[in-house]
Amino acid sequence: MERRASYHRAINYFFDYNHTPLPRAIKTACLLLEHLSKSFSVRESNKSTVTNWFSLLPFAFCLFTFALIIMSLFPLLVRSLHGVRPGCRLGGGRNIVITFLLLNLVFFTSLCMPSARSEERLALSQPFMAKWQYETEETVDFTPAVRDGTIYVPFSSGQIVSLNGDDGELIWKSETGGHISASPVADEKALFVASESGKANSGFRSQSKGVVRALSLNSGLTMWERILPLPLRGALTSDLRNVYGAGRDGRVYAINKLTGDILWTKHFGEPFEFRPVNNNDLLFLGNMKGDMYALDKKTGAINWRYRTRGALRGSASIFNSKVYFGSADNHVYALDARRGQLLWRVRTGAEVQSVVHTPAGVLVASLDNFVYFLSPDDGGRLWKRQLAGRISAQPLVTADEALLTPLTGDACIVLDLKDGKLLNKLTVGDDNNTSASPVTAGGLLFITTRRGLLAFANQTSGP
Repeated sequence: MERRASYHRAINYFFDYNHTPLPRAIKTACLLLEHLSKSFSVRESNKSTVTNWFSLLPFAFCLFTFALIIMSLFPLLVRSLHGVRPGCRLGGGRNIVITFLLLNLVFFTSLCMPSARSEERLALSQPFMAKWQYETEETVDFTPAVRDGTIYVPFSSGQIVSLNGDDGELIWKSETGGHISASPVADEKALFVASESGKANSGFRSQSKGVVRALSLNSGLTMWERILPLPLRGALTSDLRNVYGAGRDGRVYAINKLTGDILWTKHFGEPFEFRPVNNNDLLFLGNMKGDMYALDKKTGAINWRYRTRGALRGSASIFNSKVYFGSADNHVYALDARRGQLLWRVRTGAEVQSVVHTPAGVLVASLDNFVYFLSPDDGGRLWKRQLAGRISAQPLVTADEALLTPLTGDACIVLDLKDGKLLNKLTVGDDNNTSASPVTAGGLLFITTRRGLLAFANQTSGP
């Protein structure tokens, strides 16, 4: 009974504001935990378009910090249980540690917790309504970049426009002084744009120069500029440190995102029209000769090469240590991402335009106007469906659905990944689709058409 009483005294002491400031720290941590857990439950209740494990980091960090705080209180609890009156406060050093942990927790939370708007999820199978349209005749086949609810659209005139995702209002417009040559990419500070200047021709040899720029997300002003011998093609991609791109002269570049300095250049001799994909320490890309490469991102050294019999366009898809891609030799390939070893190969009816993985399988669009859904383990066909026209853009997929943009017809279509059945249609106008892939931001769907950019939102049942 005496030990139980001392235990209760210790508990009451810890939560007595007249004795120690530590309960305030505990209460603060508990409130933060409650806030994060509610946010986490909201994310779980909404079906995510792409599983993002990084969204768990703030929650895990908060639990870890809370555990450290409890551990720091443990000596006082032990002394109280043994009847030692806890009449002294914790030392200044321990208070500093706890304060530091709490400040780090608040800082980390502010950085990593997405806003409520960004957590809105689209249901592709549900009815859509057109929310706004940015009309222009200058759209191109390059996919816009999106960041924090803002969309950055390249135009054929060489302009890049920044639009508010909520209402389509123009934020800024930037001139590149040439023509856009690859799809842009954005990070938290800058938009990276590849363009070409000078006189260009239809052959691989061109008199035009390549330019890569970093534009401020806030103003569109140029932060740095790098001149290249020839333009980059396909698309740019980036990681925490560098932006990567490849051109029709067979060169691959790694460029420092902060300074524009070239980290390394690798020359392969064969042209690239591919969107590089970075995964861990490797960069994956294919050329027009049919070679798929895995390069070391730090040095550009070749980790492995796999040769197909047709040109490689579009992009690769990495999932569970496997790399999936299609070739103009009418085949879909699955390779071991670390070693480049062939796992399986499946033939389609024509050149393969796009390959994207989902948790349930691999979605393949071919120039035979069919969409194939294959088993990720052995390439076995789960279903296939014929479409009204060719698919040249990368489909937008969720765990259960896929949005495709046929080049003919007047609509984008949504298919059920379980059986390939039609779930939904989005009317965009006759033969209005392009090769630019659909993108999402802030609960909206953006589709690039020949007459401008369309923004769609799910219809709500409210007034």
